[in-house]
Amino acid sequence: NWIGAKGTKQISSMLLENTTLEELSLCVNGIGDEGATMISEALTINRTLKKLALKTNGIGDMGVKMIC
Repeated sequence: NWIGAKGTKQISSMLLENTTLEELSLCVNGIGDEGATMISEALTINRTLKKLALKTNGIGDMGVKMIC
């Protein structure tokens, strides 16, 4: 899979309304810092997701800071 930042926008929108999904793996999808930022914004609202895997996505220091 290679969803990139564009696909991450759709996933982030879903996470804003999610009430059931507890685990999500987005490994090797090329989301980068832009995608990580979108996900981090969604996670400020989402309280259901407990596990998120983002390995091998080209996320730099900025993206890591946003997620953490």
